[in-house]
Amino acid sequence: MKMFFIISFLFSIVLLSGCNKSKDDFSNNTGNIILPTSLQDAITYIVIPDESQYKKLEGIPNADYYYLYKHRKEIKQSLAISDSMRIENLSVVFYSFKIKDKEFFDTGWFLNIDNYYLPKGIYISQYSENREFSYENQDLVKAIGKKIEAWESKSSKKWW
Repeated sequence: MKMFFIISFLFSIVLLSGCNKSKDDFSNNTGNIILPTSLQDAITYIVIPDESQYKKLEGIPNADYYYLYKHRKEIKQSLAISDSMRIENLSVVFYSFKIKDKEFFDTGWFLNIDNYYLPKGIYISQYSENREFSYENQDLVKAIGKKIEAWESKSSKKWW
C-alpha cells in the first residue's frame, strides 16, 4: 500500500510538471494566439482578415469585415504606416491603404507587453482628461487626438 502511494505521488509530480506554462509557450504563434513582434505585423493582422479568420465566422459577417476580406490583396499591397508616436507604454500608429480608387486613413493603439504589440482600445477626448494617461501627459495626449482627427478625416467616407 505504501508503494502505491509513492508511485501515485511520483506520477502526479511528473504529470503536473508537464502542465507548467511559461510566457515562451506562446512565442511561436502556435494555435489561435497571435503575438505580433512589430507594429507592421500588428497592423497587418488587424486590417487584413485572412482566410482562417473568415472561415471561423458564424452566421452572416458584418459588411465592413466582408469588404476588407474581399479586397485583402489590394489592402496588403498598399498598406503603409505613415507615422507612429509613443506615449508612456502605448504606441499610436497612423496607417493607410487603398481599395480601387479610394484611400483609407486610420489609426490603431498598441500596448507593448513582453515585446509584443497588442491592440488596445483607446479613445482620446479633446474635451476632458484621458484617464489612460498620466496627468503630466494630458497636453501631449490632446495634441495626438487632434492629429488623429485630422488624419482620419482624410479617409474616404464611404467604401460601398
